[in-house]
Amino acid sequence: MRKFINLILVFIIIIGVLNLCDLYSGYKLSLGVDKVFTTEETTVESTHKKESENKDTLNNYLYRQMDKNEKRIYDTIYNAALGFKTPVFVGYFDDAEDAFDIFRIMLAEHPELFWCSGQCSLGTGGFLNIDYVYTKNEALEKKKLIEKKADELIAGLDSDEYKRALACYDYVILNTHYDMENIDRILEIPSDSTIEGVFLNNTAVCAGYAKAYQYLLQRAGLTAMYVVGVASNSSGSENHAWILQQIDDKYYYSDPTWDDTKNDNIVCHSYFCITAGEIGVNHDIDDLYPLLTANSLEANYFVREGRYFDKYSVSDVRQVIAESLEENRDFVEFRYKTQDEYDKAKECLFQDGEIYLAFKPIDFLKYSVNTEKMTMIQDDIHRVIMLIYNKD
Repeated sequence: MRKFINLILVFIIIIGVLNLCDLYSGYKLSLGVDKVFTTEETTVESTHKKESENKDTLNNYLYRQMDKNEKRIYDTIYNAALGFKTPVFVGYFDDAEDAFDIFRIMLAEHPELFWCSGQCSLGTGGFLNIDYVYTKNEALEKKKLIEKKADELIAGLDSDEYKRALACYDYVILNTHYDMENIDRILEIPSDSTIEGVFLNNTAVCAGYAKAYQYLLQRAGLTAMYVVGVASNSSGSENHAWILQQIDDKYYYSDPTWDDTKNDNIVCHSYFCITAGEIGVNHDIDDLYPLLTANSLEANYFVREGRYFDKYSVSDVRQVIAESLEENRDFVEFRYKTQDEYDKAKECLFQDGEIYLAFKPIDFLKYSVNTEKMTMIQDDIHRVIMLIYNKD
C-alpha cells in the first residue's frame, strides 16, 4: 500500500512539473512574439513616430493622445501591417473593442496601408488577427503605381498651402466616381474604401475619397486627419467619412464626397475648408475623435477666390462669370455671407431675370454661351449658388 501511495505522489509531481513547464513555455512564446515586434519598431521608419515631435501636426494627432501602453500596441500593429504579419501579439483586453479602437485609429492615420481590409479579430492569448486583401508582392506593385500617380500631381503644385490643398481636392473629385452600384455590399469590395479605389480604379465610397485626399495632403507636405461619423441629408442619415485638415496653421473641415457633382468636369466647393459649425449642421463626428477648434474661413474657397459676398449685386455676379469664362470654365460658384442676401440673390437672378443682365455685357460670340440651357445648383445650407452653362 505504501509503495502504491509513493507511486501516486511521484506521478503527481511529474504532472506538476510538466504543467509548470507548459505554463513557462507558453509565457515565453507570448513574450517572444511581443519582443519580435517591439524590436522591429526600432528598425522600421514609422511616419507617426517621426512626426510625434511636431505638436501641431494632424497626421498623428490621435496617436499623441494615447497613453504609453496604447502607443506600444499601436506601434506593434502598425509595424505588423507594414510587414504583412498576422497574428500579432497585442496583450490581453477586458473589452476587445479597446483593441479594435487602436487598430481603427492606426488605419485612420495611415491611409497608405490600403492592403488592410479594415477587418480584424482578437484571438486567444492576446493575439490580433489582421485581414490583408493582397499578398505582400501584390500590394507593393499597387503601391508603386499609386505613389507614381500621387507624385506626378504633387510635382506640379504651387508652394502656397491653399493652392496645394485645392489641387489635391479637385484631383480626387474629378478622378473618382461614387460606387452607388455596390453601396449595399461595400465590405465585399474593400478597395472602394481605400486609396486604391481612387488612384487605380477611379471608383470609391466616402472612405476612399477621404483617405485619398488625406494621402495627397500628407505627401504634399500638409497635415490632415481622417474622421468618421454620421452625415444627414434629405434621404436620411448614414455612416460617413471626411477630413480635418490644416492650412497655414489653421484647422478646417473638408468633405470631397459631398462636393462631387457627378459631372466629370465640374467640382463644387461648398465643403472645402469650412468651419466646425458649418460642417456640424449635417455631419456628426464620432466620439472617438477629439474636437479641435476649426473656426477660420481664411482658406475657404469662396473667401480666397473673391466669391464670398456680403450683399447681392448683379455686377458681382457678372464679374465672377466673366472671370470663369476667361479661365475657360463651364461653371461658376459664389457664396453669400447671410441668408437674407442669399435669398435675395436667388429671387433677383432667377425670378426677376437678372441672370440675363449678368451675361449682357459679355461677348457671346467669343464664349458661345447658351443662357437658355444654363443649369443652376443651389446649396441652401452654405448659401452657395453654382451656374453651369452650355457652350454651343
